[in-house]
Amino acid sequence: MFIATAATATASFGWFAYQPLAAEAYFPGAVVVLTPLMATAVAISIVGIAGLSLVAGYSISQRRDGAR
Repeated sequence: MFIATAATATASFGWFAYQPLAAEAYFPGAVVVLTPLMATAVAISIVGIAGLSLVAGYSISQRRDGAR
């Protein structure tokens, strides 16, 4: 693992990630929008978890068959 550090000067200004004069708060609701990259990551995760469960189940079954 490589960790790089550098001395940085402190900022002399502030930045806020909201609109202070907005009259209404924005809530996106229950809809989740997946980008293509996020959808690919979810698909790869599901395939990986399914593969791990397959290997674990096969390994457990081989141990049980060998003990008989």
